[in-house]
Amino acid sequence: MAIDLSTEYLWIDDPLTVTYAVKTAEGTWANGQFVPYAQRSAPSLKDFKADPAIQKTDAFFHLWTANLNGIVPRMGDKLTDPAGVVWVVREVDLLDRDVSGVQRYRCRCIAQLV
Repeated sequence: MAIDLSTEYLWIDDPLTVTYAVKTAEGTWANGQFVPYAQRSAPSLKDFKADPAIQKTDAFFHLWTANLNGIVPRMGDKLTDPAGVVWVVREVDLLDRDVSGVQRYRCRCIAQLV
């Protein structure tokens, strides 16, 4: 029997609802879509060791496929957290791959300077 990770997002502490906007062209983004059950985390010591370019102000957002309504995160997209901070996706890791494919994306994001 294969492990089914499709409902893993229901087990996270303090989930956020973020607004995700897909980059459509240079300097242009589609209207944002609400994505519930996102999880934000700070970079870990392992992240800093793996990539010296990571800053303390960077954040990682975990987004579950089940909540993305067909969006596949990619570099250059933007998301807005509940505090109104706009984050730009700089890197996307595919996680929790099981028999039904990718269940979660880990997006390294930097805060957009205004």
